[in-house]
Amino acid sequence: MTCPMSLVFGRRASTALGLALLVASGACKKDEAATGTASTEADSPETTQRRECERFATDMAQTGALAGQILVTALDDDPESAREGRQEMASEARKLRQQLLDKCMKWPQEVMECLPPLGVLKDGCEERLLAALDGATPPPQDVPPGPSPAWSFTLESDPRALAVADDGTVVAVAGVESNTLVALRDGKVAWRKEGDFVGWLLPLPGEPATWITAEENRVLAIDPTTGAERWTASLPVELDGEGDEAEPSLPPVRVAAVQDGMLLVGDDEARFFVLDPASCGAAGPGVPKPGTCVTAAGGLPDEVLESDARLLVGAGRRLLWEDGTLRAFDAEQPKGSPPDRAWSPTLTLRPHDMLSHVGLHGDRLVLVIDDDVVELDAAQCRSSTDVAPSGWPQPGALRVEDECEGCSQPPTGCRRWRAYVEDVTGESPAVLDDGVVVVNADGYTLALDEGDTRWKASTGGGGPLATDGRRVFGFSTALREDDPPGVFELDASNGHLRWRTPLPLRVGDIYSSDDIRLVQRGSWLVVCYEQTIMALQPSS
Repeated sequence: MTCPMSLVFGRRASTALGLALLVASGACKKDEAATGTASTEADSPETTQRRECERFATDMAQTGALAGQILVTALDDDPESAREGRQEMASEARKLRQQLLDKCMKWPQEVMECLPPLGVLKDGCEERLLAALDGATPPPQDVPPGPSPAWSFTLESDPRALAVADDGTVVAVAGVESNTLVALRDGKVAWRKEGDFVGWLLPLPGEPATWITAEENRVLAIDPTTGAERWTASLPVELDGEGDEAEPSLPPVRVAAVQDGMLLVGDDEARFFVLDPASCGAAGPGVPKPGTCVTAAGGLPDEVLESDARLLVGAGRRLLWEDGTLRAFDAEQPKGSPPDRAWSPTLTLRPHDMLSHVGLHGDRLVLVIDDDVVELDAAQCRSSTDVAPSGWPQPGALRVEDECEGCSQPPTGCRRWRAYVEDVTGESPAVLDDGVVVVNADGYTLALDEGDTRWKASTGGGGPLATDGRRVFGFSTALREDDPPGVFELDASNGHLRWRTPLPLRVGDIYSSDDIRLVQRGSWLVVCYEQTIMALQPSS
């Protein structure tokens, strides 16, 4: 029979191509079952598996080599170059056979059952075999259903920020023409505050529950349950110009972070201030207190903070992330420093290509950068030159222009570990209490323990992950073809799916991971895709 060749590219391209070649090789076989050495009753399970794995690896390698040699011959007009290409394909096929054999010997019985006889793929086995080829735990045949959504609500626009309170009140920053605060409870609007607020919500530690937001040059502390203002404080006026020509301006608040129970706030002109929540709230709710609870804390002269700027504080450092660059400053300024003292960076981190996530957890600085997941010791990282903490170039990756060609390696003691994770999602990973970092990558969810992969599970995971330090929650676009999207919980010790709840959403083949938001607090888990918000209560 004639065997036309087709190439499959796209998600998991290399393994999909391998499956396509496997099926193609099966189509070229005779219709009767493939022959081979028969198993005997005396064979041990390991001997039987090795025999089947050797046949599988040989068949795949031979088919791959044949396909590669045909392509080289067809596409290369230079006979000498084509000959070298065929030799290279043959060499790669030998390596492929050994790699496949090593992987196959670790596969569980449910994966081995997908290969009777060689070259013929059983129905429903594609996802199982794809996962095994990628070194992941295959998706189980049946996943227990999880909790159904307690309620859902569709906003008028995608939210810029999303948070949930202990009582289940969900607060979103959303709006078509301005950033309005919208609070939801039991699927209905609990309260609404018109205005044009910043695109973040910051909870203050302690009781009663208080969240920080800002509008223009005002910092607002609100009760998330009722929307009532606990206190407000205005940042000081800025004088633009010199002498008699100086004109007052009110730069808007841009960033904020909690530092030692205080609030560190930065405005558009890169001026920073410390706000004391106790002093700010002393005069009662709703009364602006410019100057009475606000202390100047230096800044960055002649700079303007970018709209994507973020501020983090911890381990004795202040971290400012904006425009793809992360700068670190000492949290404590020298005694006797003037209020307008310029901040001096002790470290500047830059990517070769892209810095997509920065998270500070105690003294652990976790980055997703250049397809690497990197953990740094925030207290130990100091350098007078720009530092690139990731690997470069990454193995097998398409070369792009190096944005940090002259950057140095991290100083001794700064980088704890790094792990290259191809196609890693740039959204928030889950950082667990035991030090493990869990990320999504190309439909898999994997746990990194000091850079080593502890487990890798096929989940269809995309976008951010959420955790309370012990449990791992994620958003799944699909486990198998035609599956609806869903939300899931993983066993943090081994990556097994504890449950998966299908959601009445439609996610296209191409989607943006930042369309997905996932937040967890107390007994509540909130998932948002584009404009639709759903709240669930997973059991503990």
